[in-house]
Amino acid sequence: MDLIPVGVVVEGYSSRELAPRQGVFGDLISRIEVYNEFSEGLEGLEEFDKIIVLYWLHLSRRDVLRARPPGERHERGVFSTRSPERPNPVGYAVVDLLSIDNNILTVRYLDAVTGTPVIDIKPFLRDIDCR
Repeated sequence: MDLIPVGVVVEGYSSRELAPRQGVFGDLISRIEVYNEFSEGLEGLEEFDKIIVLYWLHLSRRDVLRARPPGERHERGVFSTRSPERPNPVGYAVVDLLSIDNNILTVRYLDAVTGTPVIDIKPFLRDIDCR
C-alpha cells in the first residue's frame, strides 16, 4: 500500500495539548497547503461549503489497541473510540471551507496541529454523508 500526502496543515494548533478532542469543540481557522503537483485536483471544490479532510496523525502512537473515551470509566477496543492513538492513525474532520486561494485552503473546525500531513480531501455531501 502506498500512501502519500497531498498537502500539509501549514496553520493549525501549535501542539496536541492545545487541540480540542474533536474539531467541532474549537473554532480555530486553519490553513492547508495542497502541494503543487496535486493542485489541479482542487478544481470544483469551491462549490462546496463543507469538505472532509483526511490526515495522518503523525504524532500518535500506533501500538494502542485499547482506549478510554473522555468521560468514561473503562477502556474498550480502540476501534470503538475516536482515539488518535491507533494502528493506522488517520484523522477525519468535516470542516467549513472558508476560501481557496491558489493551493491554500482556509478551513474552520480542523483539529490538526501545524505540520500534519493531509492524505485526502473530499466534498461533504449531506445526502450521502448524513443518514
